[in-house]
Amino acid sequence: MGSPLFPLITEIFMTSFEESALPTAPFQPLCWYRKVDDTFTTIAHQNDPTELLKHLNAQHKRIQFTMETETNRHLPFLDMSLQTADGGLRTLVYRKLPPPHTHTDHNIHYNS
Repeated sequence: MGSPLFPLITEIFMTSFEESALPTAPFQPLCWYRKVDDTFTTIAHQNDPTELLKHLNAQHKRIQFTMETETNRHLPFLDMSLQTADGGLRTLVYRKLPPPHTHTDHNIHYNS
């Protein structure tokens, strides 16, 4: 675990980063949602996502974004699997299975 200040410092930095980087982007994302340092973004079909990625990575020498794109209408994000279906969005629990497999399917009872 890290310092309890880590989420607060990350939030302050990333908010400042977004306020300077997004207005100068080559195009505006349709949506931009962030949880600490994970960002979910959608863009219009005519825009090239690598342009936005290059722009974001050019903003600060120590911040490097990576990109995962949808595959077969499926995109893992945080602990969810986002799937497009019937014009909407469906969410499922997502667990990364390649080694090391750390999820045991054991949960703490809610009364404990």
